[in-house]
Amino acid sequence: MAKIISDENLNAQNITLESFEERTWNSSALGCPLNEMFYAQIITNGYELNISKENETEQYHTDLNLNYVNCSVIRKSNINANYNFVEKYDLNNINKIELILIQGEKLISSIDDEEKIDEIISSINKKISITQADICDANYKLIFTNESSKIEMLVYCNKNPNYVYIDESINPGNTILKVVENILSSMEFPGIPN
Repeated sequence: MAKIISDENLNAQNITLESFEERTWNSSALGCPLNEMFYAQIITNGYELNISKENETEQYHTDLNLNYVNCSVIRKSNINANYNFVEKYDLNNINKIELILIQGEKLISSIDDEEKIDEIISSINKKISITQADICDANYKLIFTNESSKIEMLVYCNKNPNYVYIDESINPGNTILKVVENILSSMEFPGIPN
């Protein structure tokens, strides 16, 4: 704590150690790798600290030699870095894509045509900038399925059409929105009843 206070030039009276836990990290990244950095792959013992600074909690990871990283800052930095849905969630070899209306769990569309799937995957296989988004009630669930896994994305909410939630709330621009719009626009609607 003293080293963090000194290094970051903080007022010790505004800082509280909320909790700590002994941890073993798999590399010198101390459990918080910065995107596109390489780390020594060595088992490293240390601590996970939750520190309150001026009413905001930040998480720090340490080793036993007074080295530490501010995971909260690294996560914010990583989330704005080059982000690729296909790489991050291993969306290769997808054999089915489904779009489900969350209200009533209604299946809107199921795509198993290999050419159409390749077109969709290709459209999101690019590096993009993202930002964190406030959690909101998503309208759709976009599901990518291959033989061994299923990735579910909660997408599109009224407050934020670009909203995506997988393991965190993000705003990836209109990358995923375009997929949803493409699926909805290519659907056949029933004719007018006689």
